[in-house]
Amino acid sequence: MTTRVLTFTVVGDGTSDRVFTSIFEWLLGGKLGETPFVVNMAERIHCPSNKLADRVQSAQKAYPSDVILIHRDSENAPWRDRVNEIENAVSGLGLKYWIPVVPVRMTEAWILADSNAIRRAAGNPMGNSDLQLPVRARWESDPDPKQKLFTALRISSELTGRRLQKFNVHTARARIASLIDNFGYLRGLESFDDFEMKLDLVLDRLQTAVV
Repeated sequence: MTTRVLTFTVVGDGTSDRVFTSIFEWLLGGKLGETPFVVNMAERIHCPSNKLADRVQSAQKAYPSDVILIHRDSENAPWRDRVNEIENAVSGLGLKYWIPVVPVRMTEAWILADSNAIRRAAGNPMGNSDLQLPVRARWESDPDPKQKLFTALRISSELTGRRLQKFNVHTARARIASLIDNFGYLRGLESFDDFEMKLDLVLDRLQTAVV
């Protein structure tokens, strides 16, 4: 008997979306056990507009899946308001299983914890400079976690002059999540806990349906 592969598609919000692939794979690996799964990023999809509902529909056509994971940063809005915006945008699409993913402020707030991963992403794993990372209590209250992360990457590279000017923080940022082995440190953040709770509910329904 062939084991069914569960499929998940991430509909992103910007250039940092690939961070979520590593986070979701870590979460799902711990929750699904031996059940195989695939996480796809909805990239280079043909979409008639930039409206969220259109992007979700285009993603579902290009990457048919069991669950759609819809990411938006909360930025300057309360994160629950962003969740409501997503719900309103997709409520008429007839999706069976979908989950909003809304980090407070920006995605970068979820990858500020691991200084070793940041140093490795910057190409200087043996560095020991103070990265000036915010304490946990400020991960989701800092007004600009993206700039905090970019600053930490530049410091951790320990480059100077022209070499520092050429250092691509966007490329380095994209590597960080793949270098983190355990995202358990995110538990306790309200936005992450809300996402995980909704994921658990969907997985329970999915696994019941499969059985």
